[in-house]
Amino acid sequence: MKTLLIVKHSKLYHIYNGEGERVAILASREDIHFYIKHIFCPPLFTSYTLKPTVVAGTFIVTVK
Repeated sequence: MKTLLIVKHSKLYHIYNGEGERVAILASREDIHFYIKHIFCPPLFTSYTLKPTVVAGTFIVTVK
């Protein structure tokens, strides 16, 4: 299982890997879904979830 942290800062989304390193800065939610499906996920991944956290504008992505 792999995890990403997505933090909205102003109008951009900052993407961090499980080690806390920023790996991307994206402009829209559509860009986030593209990044997850085509760059972050391994080929033939089964599913991913995008869950909001208790901090506004912050999400956690888990890929199974």
